[in-house]
Amino acid sequence: MTAIGKSDTDSTGIDSDGDGQSDGHEFLTDANPLDSSDFLRADSITGAGLYVYELAWPSRPGIYYCIQYSRTLGENDWLTLSETYQGTGTILLVIVDASQVSDNEKLFFRIQSP
Repeated sequence: MTAIGKSDTDSTGIDSDGDGQSDGHEFLTDANPLDSSDFLRADSITGAGLYVYELAWPSRPGIYYCIQYSRTLGENDWLTLSETYQGTGTILLVIVDASQVSDNEKLFFRIQSP
């Protein structure tokens, strides 16, 4: 097994395991860049009311996450919606009130490690 450190992953777009996440991104989220089943992803995004959504994802201890939204999925169109959440090693379940940003348009969410 090859050891991959921060200096090997920060500045490249290499995706060693072919899971669609760069090695650098996987390093930041404490995922294994050599395991295609190990990457940051939402387990569920559920409507919980008008402009209210429930997001759940597997977290890593000590890793911080934020929720971002976009109306278009454009690379530069993402805005941070929430405070920062600290990973616990369990599934994080967060209720998001998007009423301040939604105007009956579609919203897309993503979980980032800042």
